[in-house]
Amino acid sequence: MRYSETMLLWSADGACIVVHGPHPDIDFRKLECSGAAAYVTVRTMRGAELAQRMLCDAWSLVINYGCDPGDVHRAFAHVEEYAAIFDTDVEGFQPLGADQAVVVRRGRPLEYVKIGAEA
Repeated sequence: MRYSETMLLWSADGACIVVHGPHPDIDFRKLECSGAAAYVTVRTMRGAELAQRMLCDAWSLVINYGCDPGDVHRAFAHVEEYAAIFDTDVEGFQPLGADQAVVVRRGRPLEYVKIGAEA
């Protein structure tokens, strides 16, 4: 999946949802912030500008929300532009199906959930 097509959604409890494709069926009122393709400007970014934004979004999940750096890395490994920069051959990586999202939560293991399921 491309970063310009990826939704990042996160809440105050440290949950981050990385979604490609249709929006998940969740209560968006529970969310604190969004990123990536949630913004038109990101959908039009290319090259170094896009890479910088993507890395800032990833590290913000670690620094500001307390998510595990390894889990964030595994979640972002699904993004083509991220995989072009970093080695994504990591333990625990699973291909992401068209009907799945990756959920990263503070203090909990990485989860793969079906889109439409409560995350």
